Amino acid sequence: MFVSVQEYSVLETPIHQIFNVCKEGSATLFVRQRDVRFFFLPVRKKYAEVRCNLTGKKIRKRKWNAQTKSAAKELLAQHKVSKTGLYILYFLVLFTVGMFLYSIFSILMSSPKFNTTFGLKTATEKNILLSKLGEGDLIKTTNFVYKIKSISKEHITVVKSSVANSTNGEYVDPYSPINESKHSFNSASEISINPSAFWERQTVQNGESAGELIFNILDK
Repeated sequence: MFVSVQEYSVLETPIHQIFNVCKEGSATLFVRQRDVRFFFLPVRKKYAEVRCNLTGKKIRKRKWNAQTKSAAKELLAQHKVSKTGLYILYFLVLFTVGMFLYSIFSILMSSPKFNTTFGLKTATEKNILLSKLGEGDLIKTTNFVYKIKSISKEHITVVKSSVANSTNGEYVDPYSPINESKHSFNSASEISINPSAFWERQTVQNGESAGELIFNILDK
């Protein structure tokens, strides 16, 4: 079998608490051990349990009083179990999940879409790409696409698209390439961008802070 489970009692002690659910009222506190074997890997766990003496019925922890809870804590401390198997299992699970996520990331990063996306470039690469932009080029943020009307180190003016990246509740991936045919621009929506914020922080904004991050560009 790939997985096997074995449970057994290792310690026990009588307790003074009387339980109405037990016919004779008396019960016994047990420390039990559960051994789970995954292939070759043993995982051991200890836990406390209270059962009626006459019927063997298990008593739920919410019915234990403070004295029983304290006795359970003391009895559990007397029995040691190895946690090596549990730590190895945690490591294997995390390693498997990590490798899966890395595989997905590698596949995404190898796609043409992500290799050409402005938002995933390094800061140096972003600055180089921004420095090559000029009149008529497009900038895509989380919310809108903007067309550059004029650009210089002293003054940058953009015109906002009339079509938002989120229409009728449908969110458009900001990393996807800009489809120029879907956007129209009205000169009445001109925005003057702070040059230092545009070059240094790669944002579209009026002031020194906040604003919309640039996710993609279309250098025509």
